[in-house]
Amino acid sequence: MTLLLRAASANDAGAVAQLLLDSRRAYQPYAPTPHPDDDVRRWVAEELIPGKDVTVATIAGRIVGVLATSDDGACGWIEQLFVLPGHLGTGTGIGSRLLAHAHATLRRPIRLYTFEPNTRARRFYERHGYRAIGFGDGSGNEEGCPDVLYELTPDAAALPTSEESSMPRYIAFLRGVSPQNARSADLKQAFEHAGYANVRTVLASGNVVFDARSAAESALERRAEAAMQEVLGCSFYTIVRAARSLNDLIAADPFAQHAVPSGAKRVVSFLRAPVEPKLALPFEADGARLFGLFGREAYTCYLPSEKGPVFMQFIERAFGANVTTRTWETVVKCARA
Repeated sequence: MTLLLRAASANDAGAVAQLLLDSRRAYQPYAPTPHPDDDVRRWVAEELIPGKDVTVATIAGRIVGVLATSDDGACGWIEQLFVLPGHLGTGTGIGSRLLAHAHATLRRPIRLYTFEPNTRARRFYERHGYRAIGFGDGSGNEEGCPDVLYELTPDAAALPTSEESSMPRYIAFLRGVSPQNARSADLKQAFEHAGYANVRTVLASGNVVFDARSAAESALERRAEAAMQEVLGCSFYTIVRAARSLNDLIAADPFAQHAVPSGAKRVVSFLRAPVEPKLALPFEADGARLFGLFGREAYTCYLPSEKGPVFMQFIERAFGANVTTRTWETVVKCARA
């Protein structure tokens, strides 16, 4: 579908406000929300659109991205740049197109703030020539979240036009990895050997994040396993998810519809394909609750006890050995990496 940019109008205020709210919740869960939703909607309608240069990106008439810019007489400012959840890492290049528009219309230097924990946004801006020139402790913004001031100077490199800048982001969950059997640096080397770009490992439990040309997840899995065999001399069972689908999962918060006891840990089990569970679900025993299998993900919570991770035995009884499990917090970190 065709991606179009146009100036925002007053009629766009509702959609723009909702996109900002949804994006903040999906991509910046660590930042407190300083204003009620209705106040944000009022601000967009009465201040943002009338007072800034606001551009929207649309696909088939739907607003999928928002850019707001300003000029203080000395430099240009990117005030807002958000992409609708579910559209990051899809290869459509929404963020890059909006950023290119800002570069074409603003004087340089161009400056912007982003939150320090927002590693995905920081990597995006740095790929496009921005450099960090200041770090704040959060006292200068309403959220109280540490931030980074970025600047694009007049002589900075032009916006990349290579295919790499718009390649989708993927996460590979490897089964059975620990610091004792695979170093993070070696896993990174193996995935780079597979031809993947911007490779990062998250924690030390077999989570590898990378960019790749759009392809079936099964093809990416096979390629990663073959590369590990070549580089490491061994391979680990690999399950790949697009970052877009993980962000959609996080935004939906599947645990919200279930009764999760206070103090319980939440975990997600990933499968390559749906299977018929061998346990009747939902299932509960020894402080663990298997809520069910939804598509290719199963959701479980458990209360830590002296018996150890007995919930893993129940997961394997229900779904077999070809499954890999992560805490909810690890899933969030991987999606943001």
